[in-house]
Amino acid sequence: MDVPTREMKPRSLRLIDSIISKNAARAIVFFDESETAIISVMENAQAHVIFRGRVQGVNFRAFAARVAGSLGLEGWVKNLPDGSVEAVFEGQKSLVEEAIKRCRTGPSFADVEDTKIEWRPYEGGTGGFSIRY
Repeated sequence: MDVPTREMKPRSLRLIDSIISKNAARAIVFFDESETAIISVMENAQAHVIFRGRVQGVNFRAFAARVAGSLGLEGWVKNLPDGSVEAVFEGQKSLVEEAIKRCRTGPSFADVEDTKIEWRPYEGGTGGFSIRY
């Protein structure tokens, strides 16, 4: 099977390589009718989040892991000694924001009273989402 290919100018290839090598975004290249490359960039991000309220003993960590998995995010979640829950979500920024939004609602017996979010540079490579103990 022959797969159609398009030749791109070296300058365009350098731009794509620069975007991807910074590991802060994912680039998709489209071509318009005149064979001009159109680059769509999706920003990746990491959010370090502390959820406070009734978040332990209510299946919150399992809920957060299901949410992250359903959105294709990486990271982890764990209980903290003070009764809060700490989580790190990594992936496409809009999906990270959606995960935080869903976790603010939480499972049925949870009551999230406060959420502290610290945005950090995307690191990647955690290989999925886990519950830490």
